[in-house]
Amino acid sequence: MSEWIAAAAGVAGALAGAGGAVLGARLTAKAAIAQVASQRADNLDHWIRGQRRDAYTHLLEVADRSIALEQDVNLSVVVNGLTDAVMDQVAAAVNDLRAAAARVDICGPAEARLAADKLRDTATRALALMTDVMGDEGTTMEAINNAANSRDEAHEAFRKAAAKALGFE
Repeated sequence: MSEWIAAAAGVAGALAGAGGAVLGARLTAKAAIAQVASQRADNLDHWIRGQRRDAYTHLLEVADRSIALEQDVNLSVVVNGLTDAVMDQVAAAVNDLRAAAARVDICGPAEARLAADKLRDTATRALALMTDVMGDEGTTMEAINNAANSRDEAHEAFRKAAAKALGFE
């Protein structure tokens, strides 16, 4: 009889040990799955932040080039009149602004989208007015200065929205 008791105790111990091993394996697997899910979420957040950073810096670079182009257009129109070459440069700059703002629209968030659209619109307006610095369409220096000021304000607002979206403010 003591043999049966010892055998039963051994079997019970083995079952308890196996149950503990199974429970331990389940808990380990659950923790590993949670860790993989957390790592995946972290990787996605990192990727999205990188995409946003690239889109934001690209728009700022394109906007800065359009500002420099305004001065070139102004000088060219005053000296040579409005040429096809100047119009091609302005059209290319406007297309670049649209494409860069579209990248921000994809990446978001909403505050950055709105600021990007405002920057695109005000930079496009400032470029358009520069093509009429001779006043053929009634453009005044006041209108040009107002457009440039609006563009500068939109540039700063977008920079702040981008910094906030990237976690710098």
